[in-house]
Amino acid sequence: MDTTKFLQFNKIFLSNRIVLQNLLDINKPDSPVVYICNQVYEKLLITKDEVKSDIPYFNLSSIGMFGIVLASEMQYVATDNKNQIYVMIDTKVTAPTIVSYQIYQYPGSNVVSSNHCQQSAPIKIYDIKIGKSTYNGGSNKKQKLTKKRINNIKKRNTHKSRDIKKRITQKSRHIKKKRILLKNL
Repeated sequence: MDTTKFLQFNKIFLSNRIVLQNLLDINKPDSPVVYICNQVYEKLLITKDEVKSDIPYFNLSSIGMFGIVLASEMQYVATDNKNQIYVMIDTKVTAPTIVSYQIYQYPGSNVVSSNHCQQSAPIKIYDIKIGKSTYNGGSNKKQKLTKKRINNIKKRNTHKSRDIKKRITQKSRHIKKKRILLKNL
């Protein structure tokens, strides 16, 4: 059960727990762990003063999605063996821009193709919630039995049983008539 499914924008994105654990490894050069910048900066050297807080986020673009989520939430997903489906919840909060872990932790690092508080569209921040499967044994058509529908079924069954009783009594009368006729012969 290493496969994880993320639901974002009514689309399913697949990933793998091992892949997520590798991506969360901050010792790797292309780690998608990022921090939120206070604002857009034109400079290449980003200091801790230009970053909102020391709270790390996970850049969802590394797994084909959009926005960022708390790295601790993604770490939970990477180690959670009980659940497989997760829903991305839009917090309605955006970050002006982000800086990558390497640039933040090691000022003066190579900023080529790294996030460094540069101009970008505001980045949406998401929460992760555990989802539930609606799979019900192969049938996607779930029928709810409302009170009205239950009553209709009961009425139908009542009418059927009345019809059957009526036919049986008619047959038994018919048989009795035949017996009487046979006796009289």
